[in-house]
Amino acid sequence: MRKLFLLILVLAVSVHSIFAQANFDVAKFNGLSMGAGASLTPTINGGFLDLGFNFFSKGNFAIRNYLEMNAGGSKNHNVYGLRERLIFAQLYAITDKFGIRGYSGADFGFSVYNGGTKSGQPFSAPFLLTPRGFGGIEFLFEDGGSTFIEAGGGANIVTEGNLPDDFSSGFAFINVGGRYYF
Repeated sequence: MRKLFLLILVLAVSVHSIFAQANFDVAKFNGLSMGAGASLTPTINGGFLDLGFNFFSKGNFAIRNYLEMNAGGSKNHNVYGLRERLIFAQLYAITDKFGIRGYSGADFGFSVYNGGTKSGQPFSAPFLLTPRGFGGIEFLFEDGGSTFIEAGGGANIVTEGNLPDDFSSGFAFINVGGRYYF
């Protein structure tokens, strides 16, 4: 057991030292970004656009803020919303042309869902509140583009009445998409 632990430690230090030597432009990925993606849950699926910027950064560590607009649907409802996201990220340079950013975060969304039915008024109560937590990985490319995948869970909370039958109160989700950094 001790030999296995030492072997894993030596491999981890070796891999870290290889990655640390790459001359990847980290500063490029600490600026403004625009992205788009798809969000998949068991009950509400759709897409989103986001605008991100660094809140804080030091070396390869960053705290990023994202403002997101999303739209989607369930069996009986259309959902349109805004979401505020905060992520804590660590960037690893793999080569001079490629890097990986691992992150975790939390967000909070406010959505309208057609007043309870697809035929209802689009901006009337009840409203949908969705706090979520997640983790993700982003593959960063030299040209400023990236591809990401993230997974997490959250809750659907309505401001009035009961949750519609085709929404789940707690849910898991997967987001996939891409971003471009300026």
